[in-house]
Amino acid sequence: MAIAAAEDVERLTGTGKTLVLLVLTGIEALTRGARTVFGTTRSLDAVAVLGVSPVDRVIANFLLGGNTLPCPTRYFSAEPEALAWLERKRTLA
Repeated sequence: MAIAAAEDVERLTGTGKTLVLLVLTGIEALTRGARTVFGTTRSLDAVAVLGVSPVDRVIANFLLGGNTLPCPTRYFSAEPEALAWLERKRTLA
């Protein structure tokens, strides 16, 4: 599933880079393999990871705690803050 999602992102963004709001709600688990796939996606300028539950926070910590990510990535518990951060990243790009 992670490879298919990464391929979809690459297909949708083409050669350009983009900003992503990654919503974790409903995710029950994330494997090391999936974390590796997401950590190698090169078509993203920034990723705001959004979660609202304690489980979301644990999954986000696992996602963000791996190898150095290829773009700025940050966890948020409120969508307006996540979108504002992405907008600031857009103006810097």
